Amino acid sequence: MNHRPAGGIEIFPATAGWATDEDGIRVQGRSAEGPFTVLITRAGLAALVGRDRCELSASMAWTLFERFSAKIAALIEREHAARPASSIRIDYADVERVG
Repeated sequence: MNHRPAGGIEIFPATAGWATDEDGIRVQGRSAEGPFTVLITRAGLAALVGRDRCELSASMAWTLFERFSAKIAALIEREHAARPASSIRIDYADVERVG
């Protein structure tokens, strides 16, 4: 099932894949402006639970991606609204700003 936050973007969780080159999960989305790609880094996923990146295995990162999908979608919505782009990166600092 696709996730559609209130702001009108759509996230496609079925497209999620591990981005080895950037140490995170890459997922596709779409907005009124067109398609975009999001990378949420392992550090960003770790920040969701107040951990350091080195404390998080790839399998735990996947678990957090699934468990916090609504919060991640809200982060993507906020980042896309602030800076619409075809590529969005969510890292530790981005998650910390939201709290």
